[in-house]
Amino acid sequence: MEKKETDLQTISSSFPCVPYSVQLEFCKKLMQIIESGSIGILESPTGTGKSLSIVCGVLTWLRQYYENNGVEKETKEAQETGEPAWVAEFENSMRKTQTERAILRVARRSSLRKHRMLLNQVTVQKTSLETVPNKKHKSNDSRNFRESKLVVADPDEEFLLSDAVVRDTSVMLPQTGPSNARSSRNEETSEEEDEFEELPRIYYCTRTHSQLSQFEEEVKRTISNMQWSEKIPFPSVLILSSRKNLCINEKVSSLSNASLINERCMELTSKEPGSSGSCPYYHLEGQRDLRDCLNSEILDIEELSNLGKAKKACPYYGMKRAIKSSQFILLPYQSLLHKPTRESLHLPLHSNCVVVFDEAHHVIEALNDMYGAETNTEQIRSCLLGLETYLEYYETRLSSLNLFMLRQFHSFLDSLTKFASLHMKIPSDDEETQNVFSVEDFVIRLGVDNLNIFKLNEFLESKCLHYKLVGLLKSKSLSDSRGTDSYQGIHAVFHFIQTLKQPYSKSRIIVKFRKDVGCTFRLLVLHAANNLTEIISSVRSVVFAGGTLEPLRDIKLRLLGAFEDSRIVHCAFDHVIPDNHILPMIVSRGPTRIPLEFTYTTRRSEFLIQELGRILLNVCRVVPGGVVMFFSSYSYCSYVVNYLEQTDIWKSLERQKPIFKEPQESLELNDMLEKYKQAVYRQHGGILFAVIGGKLSEGINFQDDLGRCIIIVGLPYPNHLNIELQESINYITEMFPSVSKNEILEDMCMKLVNQTIGRTIRHVADYGAVLLVDQRFDRPAIPNKLPKWLRRRLVVTEDFGVVLSSLAEFFRNFRNKLPV
Repeated sequence: MEKKETDLQTISSSFPCVPYSVQLEFCKKLMQIIESGSIGILESPTGTGKSLSIVCGVLTWLRQYYENNGVEKETKEAQETGEPAWVAEFENSMRKTQTERAILRVARRSSLRKHRMLLNQVTVQKTSLETVPNKKHKSNDSRNFRESKLVVADPDEEFLLSDAVVRDTSVMLPQTGPSNARSSRNEETSEEEDEFEELPRIYYCTRTHSQLSQFEEEVKRTISNMQWSEKIPFPSVLILSSRKNLCINEKVSSLSNASLINERCMELTSKEPGSSGSCPYYHLEGQRDLRDCLNSEILDIEELSNLGKAKKACPYYGMKRAIKSSQFILLPYQSLLHKPTRESLHLPLHSNCVVVFDEAHHVIEALNDMYGAETNTEQIRSCLLGLETYLEYYETRLSSLNLFMLRQFHSFLDSLTKFASLHMKIPSDDEETQNVFSVEDFVIRLGVDNLNIFKLNEFLESKCLHYKLVGLLKSKSLSDSRGTDSYQGIHAVFHFIQTLKQPYSKSRIIVKFRKDVGCTFRLLVLHAANNLTEIISSVRSVVFAGGTLEPLRDIKLRLLGAFEDSRIVHCAFDHVIPDNHILPMIVSRGPTRIPLEFTYTTRRSEFLIQELGRILLNVCRVVPGGVVMFFSSYSYCSYVVNYLEQTDIWKSLERQKPIFKEPQESLELNDMLEKYKQAVYRQHGGILFAVIGGKLSEGINFQDDLGRCIIIVGLPYPNHLNIELQESINYITEMFPSVSKNEILEDMCMKLVNQTIGRTIRHVADYGAVLLVDQRFDRPAIPNKLPKWLRRRLVVTEDFGVVLSSLAEFFRNFRNKLPV
């Protein structure tokens, strides 16, 4: 018992502010999961300080690891293997010595880097005050020599396929050494940076860069508050970003598409640094300088970009060089989950790595998106035209092997266009038809089953054909009138072909035909968890964190199906608000006692919509501030609004509060939100019609008066007729026969509901009501899939009078409170 209190005191001291008890429990559970090497699923409601809890938990564990020198094996392991105790003691001693040395090297390296940074600043200042004519003359001679080479060189050589392999590089080519310079470069960097390999590493992953920036602020606050001695190194924190966000070469960063930026960068950096056509910001000294800065202080993306401009060094490659010596890395999902990206960044995965996926309910969707692909006949024709142009220019200068592979690529593209043309001629009364094929069947129907897709992909990637193709078209101004769209189409085709490398049994090809658009090919990933399983199997521990992850079956089946339940630890924490700050209610009947059931077949009933209008009108009379009503789709939201506008109910609603509707266009969203906020705070309220799963159901905070009452209309079941959804569900039910199709659909529905509910309570002093308007919410299985903190406060009644009186009393209790 005494040890437990000590543990909580230790954790509490890590917080830069007084923590909630929920935060302390979260940290403790997180540390236990990491220590035991488990897979954690941790739910902490929005407004409970989840991000800060994650930061304090992983940093406290990291500090304790350093204090204990990483010695965690107990002598009982030796007893289990039958080894003598002295053998285990010797191994522990060796391991302790190695870790101590590694920690000392990190501490020493940190000190040396600070010294190097200071020395570099002095040198820069000194150089700027001096003039060295001889050096200037030498520099001009060198530049003139390069310019003369540029004039003589054949510009077409730039896009000609060679027999050499060109790949993305993470570190710089030394400016000395002949053709084997890349291998010598790798040896040079291994001695400098591989010394950090055995130390623990924490990866924090989330969806967007804005979320990473917010998390970084919490890291800064926490690290500066914690105690770090000379023997325990201050952990190096690094935030990863893409070339698109970090490139300072205006000729590259001005490109409209991230893929084109990546390819142009790879093209420039594949050249000898300082040579004609290379990137002027891509040099070894600049990378080291930026790495030292990143390892010595916490820089956000904008600060790193500005620093790169000041030092005339590439921020992106400086960031990549800092990866190996960083202990706490913040990165978007794509960087870790997408294997090609992970390998390009050289992100280490070993038994001392800890991975935290925040907002983990998005991981499944993220995996499916990054490993899936889509292209269409228009894009394929653009790519085919570009390839034919390329062959016209270079056919007589290509090696026989390169020419053979290019013709195979041409054959594949040509087969896709013929396949599309053939199926477009099939008569059909439908505006759109779609078919599903296994990848094997699709390849056979194309007539290219004798073609090795894997070898073709290897050729396309190793030769960087994509950017050579685009580069030639740009240089010759041969793109069609669509310009950039044409280049992006070529990228889509290459990406589609790349995804065909995945296991055929876990993919499907969806082919859609529309008379006005043409043919669309989509590769659907049925089970992307394989790509996550590799990560989980390589690291010490993986934690899935979120405001609510219920229902858990989705994560367990689709992400963790390969792991034993005994290794998975789930913990759902309570909210920090008092019980009387939330009023969740199931509304089964309306004011005129009409049963409320918004199924696909009944939801357009005039009686049902009128009853819904009466519910909203009565709620607005007793609820202060903003009332947000969520519908299952944009089309149904528009249908209800259009219907109510023709009734007297709408006029009565307008007299109660100003009315707003969520726009489908993203450009209109901010303007609408600003007007809604002004109405709530200046006119004491507002009504907002929104969509579950839309732009407002996640990421937008309806805190305080902006969302005093959230109304969810119906259960947002996904469209079971969607062919992609059918294929995914069929695959899951085949893998797990004990799970039914209806259960999976219900889980998907409640996942959306739970995310929407999370919009209302945003901090400890916030309060609000949640109305679940549909009698199906009272079915036995449904309430159990609501968040645990909400479930135990849930009120169920069939009498709308009780609902209205409960709402009135609930808000009456807060009437005398000042606005938060």
